[in-house]
Amino acid sequence: MTLRKIGLASCAIASFGAAAAPFDLAPWETRQTFRVAAPGAMRITLPASALNAARPDLGDVRLLDPDGMEVPFAIVGPAPTVPGRETRHPLTARLLESTTVLELTLGQPEAASRVVLETPHDDFVKAATVETADPARNWRTITAGALIFRHASGAAQLSLDLGNAPISAIRITIDDAKSAPVPFSHARLIVGEIAAPPPESVPAHIVSAESSGGETRIILDLGARNLPVTGIVLNPSDDIFSRRVRLVTRFLSDTEARESLRDLGSISRLRLEGGRSFEKLDLALPAPIADSRAELSIDNGDSPPLSIKDASVLLRPVHLAFQAKATGQYTLLSGHPAVPGPRYDVAAFVDEWRRLPATSLQWSDPERNPAYRPSQPSNEIPDMAGPFHPEGWRHRRAVTIHRPGAQILELDPVALAASRHDYSDIRIARAGRQIPYLLERTCRSRLLQLSFASAPDPEHPEIHRWRLELPAEGVPISRLNLTIGEPVFERNVRVYEIASNDRGDARRRTLGSAHWIRHSGTESPRQVIPLQAPPTSAQLYLEIDHGDNSAFAPVAVEAAYPVIRLHFRAAEPGEVELAYGNDRAAAPHYDIQLVAQRLLTAHENIATLAAPDAKASSIRKPFTLAGRSGRILFWGSLGLAVAILLWAVAKLLPGPQDPKKP
Repeated sequence: MTLRKIGLASCAIASFGAAAAPFDLAPWETRQTFRVAAPGAMRITLPASALNAARPDLGDVRLLDPDGMEVPFAIVGPAPTVPGRETRHPLTARLLESTTVLELTLGQPEAASRVVLETPHDDFVKAATVETADPARNWRTITAGALIFRHASGAAQLSLDLGNAPISAIRITIDDAKSAPVPFSHARLIVGEIAAPPPESVPAHIVSAESSGGETRIILDLGARNLPVTGIVLNPSDDIFSRRVRLVTRFLSDTEARESLRDLGSISRLRLEGGRSFEKLDLALPAPIADSRAELSIDNGDSPPLSIKDASVLLRPVHLAFQAKATGQYTLLSGHPAVPGPRYDVAAFVDEWRRLPATSLQWSDPERNPAYRPSQPSNEIPDMAGPFHPEGWRHRRAVTIHRPGAQILELDPVALAASRHDYSDIRIARAGRQIPYLLERTCRSRLLQLSFASAPDPEHPEIHRWRLELPAEGVPISRLNLTIGEPVFERNVRVYEIASNDRGDARRRTLGSAHWIRHSGTESPRQVIPLQAPPTSAQLYLEIDHGDNSAFAPVAVEAAYPVIRLHFRAAEPGEVELAYGNDRAAAPHYDIQLVAQRLLTAHENIATLAAPDAKASSIRKPFTLAGRSGRILFWGSLGLAVAILLWAVAKLLPGPQDPKKP
């Protein structure tokens, strides 16, 4: 045994002796066992079932030997990538008939792993052949026909492998036969980079893929929580694409759940004739995913959604290393919500433990610890709150619960329009009791197809106007998407509504404007009008100033509204009730906020909101003098008041004198 191993073993034994004390099993909820056939230093792979039962930081994991004594251990991850040294060099370029030749000579031979080209050009695709010269100036071809490119979306591939052999010069020949030459100024040489061992690829189940508003949302089932996922691979069936992808995460802000989007980079594929191709389908994750599901947002822009054939996750195994003093059954404990992470001496020798070969073991299924006694009150998600008093709520609609458990309910445009702007008047009720919920404001938007009709303005016949119909007054739309079939145009557009002030006077209220330009039929036919303020009415007016040009009408009009969701728990299937539209209701405060993270990471069922009836779709707001009926009532009341006043004055004035009376 080497001195290093002797030191490692003695340190482990010393730590074991210090930890040899009766262990209190009561606070640990889950246990899992495995058998050790021979004593000695071991490095074992933690199965997904063990990671799923533990906390994300693995700080609640404890190991017991066959006698029930605590065993010190080290959590050993894979060897990380050793970053290389980067040097920047100017390139010498020669333009030939149909190629660009880039050359780089090094002062001292270097064992470079790759070279990264620099160019100011932002949209090109080229094929490159890479040659290197060894210190004796013998040239050899490293790769031929490798694709390099940069796309307007930001995706780029400018890195070329060099093979890690000592080289004194590099020559890169770029094929310009099918497109104009591209300038390359410098190259960055990566020296001494040692890549981490390749991760394991495991298939991931695609739970759902939903496209709306230029975005595709994909939910992947990873199979367990806390998996050591370092990357996600998406495999579309499309041949040519480049799309930005973001990871969707939820966090608690005050009393609401909110979404955040973290950029993961791009996936891209380019398949050209002659068998040349390039693809980058993997997305590196900045941190492990604590949930058993991962949600991704793919930015489609104006392109059609990708058809995702399959997906997988890249895993780097997590190992538990320890000194087994005896053979027999060992127990792994997890599921303590508050215990601090252990501080073992053996954890300082991670690099030494990593050199041990991994041992394969047979693990039992996780089971509830029979000695478990929770040290804190149960964090079961509540499904009932205080009484619900229906007085004051103008709208009540049925919600169908298909399966018991955690639920997610998305509010439709009618419910959003009839609720208060902060959504504090929303309640879910069953049998006279409130069901506590967590409100989530997402980064998503849905598109609502609007009907529209020509509505010429007699005062401005040169401007073409259309009337747009919303499903209810006050739908909180943020933009309008219009499909225009005309291939070439430049127009100014405006969106407004006709609103009434407190005196009942009608006026135009501008909601948004835009300047549209389309240079050719190959550009996107979709034009966008962002709205600076949401409408208050159910009718909008779109004006297009054609000037001296030919007039055209929009082909389709869509309105984008925010996705607002409610998260709650239902103990049994059936119907519950959604109530909204109460101007006097105070915002609810539920204990469910204390277990918000557990609710948000639970497998949720989709609750169905019943369609509103004709009466419920019209919003009954507090009475004002705005609108036609308000104006009639205002002027009628004013006329009646004047008539009464004149009658009273007439009664007070003396009548005419009789001339016969003295």
